[in-house]
Amino acid sequence: RFEFFQILVRVAIEKFLRPGLMADVSEATEKLILDCIVPNIPPGAQCDTDVFRNSWVYTKPCDDTLRRYLKSLKAMYAFFSAAKDEVGKRNEVLSADEWIKLCNAAKLIDETFTKREAHLCFAWSQMFVTDEIRRREKMLHARFPDFLEALCRVTLFKRMPTDNEIEDYGCQTAAEFFDRLVKEGQLKTWNQSNKVDWQEEQEEGREIEDVLDKLLGVMVHRLDLDKSGVVDKRDWHIMQGHN
Repeated sequence: RFEFFQILVRVAIEKFLRPGLMADVSEATEKLILDCIVPNIPPGAQCDTDVFRNSWVYTKPCDDTLRRYLKSLKAMYAFFSAAKDEVGKRNEVLSADEWIKLCNAAKLIDETFTKREAHLCFAWSQMFVTDEIRRREKMLHARFPDFLEALCRVTLFKRMPTDNEIEDYGCQTAAEFFDRLVKEGQLKTWNQSNKVDWQEEQEEGREIEDVLDKLLGVMVHRLDLDKSGVVDKRDWHIMQGHN
């Protein structure tokens, strides 16, 4: 972050001071930020992460939903955060790359939920770190509560079928619904026809307990390789065997 700030100051100097347009570095930096950067900041960079957190995540319905899948969620987190870092030490916390690997394994990444949106969910779920040097591991990784929040934020981007759509398709669950779409080659078409706007979802979207329950059910269905009903170590042994 401090290097990024230095870049901004250097750009302000080159843009306003060297041509002689301004004489003060601080004023030039302020002008660069207010006139050149702020008007062009995309919505994702202006997201107040506490809005979704307080309105949707820190609620009893969301908590109840997460608790129903807690065993599987703990297993997912433990497996994907178990990779060794550059010095061969197990971090036991989830990095952004490991989060993307989980999203890929659960087949969440597609044309409506790309790696970019997945990274946004990860970044928005991390708590603010004041000292990025001394607390670098915390800045770069997600602990289990952050991981749960990131999953909740996926619901802002990924459309889940309604109960009526599932029933009309002759299915019992969202996972079965998506399996049917894949089998019939209709998943991409369905995704493109059912895109959601994350800002609208955050402000007045669907009830999170319904969408989150279906999302987690789909993830468990896809990662539960031994079909025991939960994700556990046996599934990781199977996955490692396949790789």
